[in-house]
Parts: sequence; structure tokens; C-alpha cells
Amino acid sequence: MGTDEKNAKGYRELFFTWCVPGVILVIIGRLSDRLVLSHVGMALLTIGVFYYGKLKRYRRWWSVAWLALCSVYLILGFLELLRPYR
Repeated sequence: MGTDEKNAKGYRELFFTWCVPGVILVIIGRLSDRLVLSHVGMALLTIGVFYYGKLKRYRRWWSVAWLALCSVYLILGFLELLRPYR
């Protein structure tokens, strides 16, 4: 198994573990008008981008920026949970 095959497997796992569920949650959240699902989906997508940067060995600021963005989306999701549903 070559390096290219390992990278392809890593990218595939990353995509189907973080990105696909994130996109599905964003779509369901937008269609059902539930922002909490959209925020959690965006948090999953940002985690996927974070791990992509780890696979590509990007610099530390890349990781910090995407983790900060993930934290913002998770906080927004929790705040949306605390609001009464209209």
C-alpha cells in the first residue's frame, strides 16, 4: 500500500466521518428551520477541515483558526438550544 493510497483512504475517512454528516445536518437544519442543527453541522464541517489540515501538515495557526471557528458554531448551537422554539 503506497503513500498515495494511504492518503486517499485518510481523505475518504475524513470526508465520510465529518463532512458528510455535517452537510446533512446543515441541509436538514435549513429545511426544518432548526438553526441548532445547522450550527452543529457547521461545527462538524470545521472539524473536518481541521483534520484535513492535520493530514496535509499545515501550520499551527490553521488548526487554531478552525478550532476557534468550531467553538463559535458549538456555542451558537448551545445558545440556540436555550432559546424557546417559536
